[in-house]
Amino acid sequence: MSKPAPLLTGAAAPRPRPGLVHDDYVWNFGYGSNIYPPAKLHLRGAPGSGGIDFEEFQLGKLRGWRLSFDFAAFPPVEPSMGSIEPVRESDLVEVGGKDGAHFGVHDSEGCMYGALIKLKREDYDKLWRSEGGGNRSPGYAEVEVECETSSGDTVRAVAFRVVETRKHSGDIAPSLRYRSLIVEGAHKLGVPEEYQVALERIPKVLPLPRLVRPLFASSIMLFFRMRRSDSDSVQNLGLVMHRLVFNYEMLFHPLRITAETRASENEAKGRKLAAATIRALATCFTIVEGFPIGSAMFITWRGVKYCDATKLIA
Repeated sequence: MSKPAPLLTGAAAPRPRPGLVHDDYVWNFGYGSNIYPPAKLHLRGAPGSGGIDFEEFQLGKLRGWRLSFDFAAFPPVEPSMGSIEPVRESDLVEVGGKDGAHFGVHDSEGCMYGALIKLKREDYDKLWRSEGGGNRSPGYAEVEVECETSSGDTVRAVAFRVVETRKHSGDIAPSLRYRSLIVEGAHKLGVPEEYQVALERIPKVLPLPRLVRPLFASSIMLFFRMRRSDSDSVQNLGLVMHRLVFNYEMLFHPLRITAETRASENEAKGRKLAAATIRALATCFTIVEGFPIGSAMFITWRGVKYCDATKLIA
């Protein structure tokens, strides 16, 4: 019997890790931006680390799971990230469709596809840390899954699934950038055509106006710096700020895709809430980062004018 895998340091309440991560070589099931390893893994890892090396990769099928977008991320720059969720019986009614709760992707047999990536244990740990595994409260949990290869062999792998505290009640349209990485990577990997069609049906959020992007990008970095502080009070403040500013139900509900059409009252609500968010961010940066008040007010005004959340969905 293999001994339990060591816990990575830096987490306040570490979760038990699958025994597979203690092996000399670890198979990872990549499904989001990692669906085509040559395009992304060399850019991952700590600065100056040279990226993440892998031994080999191949097409893998995960039966009984679907691709979901319920990882609440940083709207409207990156509204959601990919995850995996079990397929329900109702999911099989319409492949790639949306029923008001999700639009997760799977084929007609209830399977999703991704890359089976073989890594040395130290490279797997780099990958896990690059997905937030080294944080005090990781957004993903490692789960052990059983995948099928094109030749019919079975491979036990580790996949990343969003934790309940970061999980949204339904799927949220990802950014155009993130969706494109998945669609293009899946094509290069050679997933079945049926699954590619389902991927292309995923709605996406269009890029923010160029003037507004730096504000949101800077806010993400600020919250990350606060949450990684040595001070517990600063960490807690950063977490609270993050959850208040990037809150789906209160501020970015219009970005959530439902079966309902966007009524005029929803569009008005979207404009009002997007404006409130930008005002809050501008105030935050004026206080914390020392931005001149005039610049903050200018960014606020331009954000109110251009950042209509309901018109970013395509």
